[in-house]
Amino acid sequence: VLKTSDNLTFHSKASYLHVINSELGRKTIRNVPDNSPRELMQLLNGFLSQDKKSKTSRGAASKGIEELIDQLSYDTLLILSSGRILIDSTETSLKKPAGVLATYRINGNKVDRIISDNSGFNLGKRYLFSGLDAPYPKVVVNYCEDTADPFFSPIIMLGSFVPYYVDDESLKIEVKTIIDAFQTKPSSADVVKQITEYLNSEYAFPIHENVMAWLQSSKLMP
Repeated sequence: VLKTSDNLTFHSKASYLHVINSELGRKTIRNVPDNSPRELMQLLNGFLSQDKKSKTSRGAASKGIEELIDQLSYDTLLILSSGRILIDSTETSLKKPAGVLATYRINGNKVDRIISDNSGFNLGKRYLFSGLDAPYPKVVVNYCEDTADPFFSPIIMLGSFVPYYVDDESLKIEVKTIIDAFQTKPSSADVVKQITEYLNSEYAFPIHENVMAWLQSSKLMP
């Protein structure tokens, strides 16, 4: 916590100050060799004001990211098949060095995995936990402007959740039984709605886009 009476002292140009803001996330101030308290407050106020303007102008273009954050805002998520999620690259660039980075800890060791390509990212077991068995740890998924240097580059947290996986073949049998029980031939929208509700009640909340893709690939969609 910084007070107006605190001095800001940089011993070298390699020194830096992290600013944590509830709305803007983590930002970094560098190359400011001044220890004046007045200068400190001017820097912080100006720095955060500029970021708010930047975020506001980026709002419409980041609509896909905002929707994604809403979809991933659960403690546990059911991941179907590859768990493929598409991102509109005209709104949010996934061109390197930008990308989506998944981070978790196994036996106290931090693991970082880049799970994106040029059009989206995957939350499937083989993409996140290749070679690992359940139970799986909580995963933090961040969009990074530079995945090679995520600590210092601008990031957006997309979600923090425990992935939940089920046996694909067994699930197909369960879902087919539900679809066959419809008294009349259901529409695609009805199937997605009913199956999403079933998966949520029996397992965990599924990502809507994954449900549709999984039903289609499993040939369960009417």
